[in-house]
Amino acid sequence: MQFKNTISSITYRIPSDSQPGAFHDVAVDPEDGRMTCPCPARGGCWHEKAIRTGLAGKPIVRVSQRPAPDPVRVSISEAGRELADMLQV
Repeated sequence: MQFKNTISSITYRIPSDSQPGAFHDVAVDPEDGRMTCPCPARGGCWHEKAIRTGLAGKPIVRVSQRPAPDPVRVSISEAGRELADMLQV
């Protein structure tokens, strides 16, 4: 059985500038790249900017693994076999 890996979540842990020792976990949607930060700033906080500029460090990436669909199985009918024999395939 084969498996398919998909990214289920991407999270960056960014230290708070206003609260020493606190962190904000910024979630990035793996589908469209939208960011969600729980900080009190409205729209475009510096935590999101740190991620966009590459200053945020490594993300926490969660990957889910699911069984891949079975490959398509082709069966040749009797007429198909006769045709293959006639064409000497």
